Amino acid sequence: MSKPYNGYTWQQRHAHSQDRHRLEASGDTSILAYLHSGKPCELCGDPKPAASSWHAEDYSLSFTWEPPGTFIVCKTCHGRLHKRFNQPWDWRLYLLHLRAGGYGHEFTQRNSLPQRRTWMDTLAKGEAVVLPTIRKRDLTGQEWWQGLTLEPESLIAAWARPRPFRSRPDTEAYRAALQAVAPSERERALLQFHACQPAAAPPCGSLPRGPSAPTAPEPPILNMGGWPTDWENMWPGFLMRETMARPSGCPSSPKAGSRRIVNLNGS
Repeated sequence: MSKPYNGYTWQQRHAHSQDRHRLEASGDTSILAYLHSGKPCELCGDPKPAASSWHAEDYSLSFTWEPPGTFIVCKTCHGRLHKRFNQPWDWRLYLLHLRAGGYGHEFTQRNSLPQRRTWMDTLAKGEAVVLPTIRKRDLTGQEWWQGLTLEPESLIAAWARPRPFRSRPDTEAYRAALQAVAPSERERALLQFHACQPAAAPPCGSLPRGPSAPTAPEPPILNMGGWPTDWENMWPGFLMRETMARPSGCPSSPKAGSRRIVNLNGS
């Protein structure tokens, strides 16, 4: 759990895990009833996986320990879920396997690596792959795992969060915060340049790194290394993303050019 996910930092994810350990240690496990329910994997439906785990899509406060924030998953599904950004065609093929009624551990057992590679090449060409039915599953197509994004930007972008990590002050509050910081011309140019890029542009992590303020809209400590890497989260009034909605209701990636820049001079 040392990497960001769904727009949450590894520290926020770690705090989520630590809270579960605290609840377990205190004996106050009623809130964790779902995790102890012994339910099948929420992806593949395996009723008795060799090893169970849990996966969180939502690390916002207050923490949730049941769907739609946290899900029981087998370790196979959990591993592939997090590898999907680096192996998108493998993930697409894995989804076909799940829709065909396959359990997670059966994916490599039933399908050799050469066969999987052939299917992935077919998918990459835009052609259909039909896997034989293993078990009948009553799926609607709206299951949470069917619409997971493959956009790497979602790992760090605030728009990927199911819930806001903290409420956003209005535009005027952020404008006032920026004016209080009094950015230099170089710093202002860096911010303006990034804000004017399409949504697919490199994230602000490519800008000079610096410490992040703990709460919005506190300014960064400029003498410790420049602007923070998560300034979009700290000052979203300066750079506001208009998001689209997926069928599941979760926010999708912003359209290119959908960022609205707030004029620092107030005009």
